[in-house]
Amino acid sequence: MRNSTAQGNAGFSGLYRRLLRLRQSRRLGLPTSPHQPSAHADRQGNHINGIENFWNQAKRHLRKYNGIPKHHFHLFLKECEWRFNYGSPAKLFSTLKTWIKLANR
Repeated sequence: MRNSTAQGNAGFSGLYRRLLRLRQSRRLGLPTSPHQPSAHADRQGNHINGIENFWNQAKRHLRKYNGIPKHHFHLFLKECEWRFNYGSPAKLFSTLKTWIKLANR
């Protein structure tokens, strides 16, 4: 980031936004819990916070719809949950085929 910005410009990262939210929550008297820098990563540095992974995948999937009606959002969210829990597209397809066979009995 230092090489791509002019001297004197301010650069804001996700960490900066999180720190601002932390300061705001402390001002409001909300409880916070201290974490070590590695609290959300395994020994190889891989992020293992499941809920954050889910929301990142959901946002990526829902972005292609360019807006969703509020009264259908819960259905789109359930689809994201299903995609997240069942993994690869091949496994999703296999699960759908199995469910179709069960429904057609």
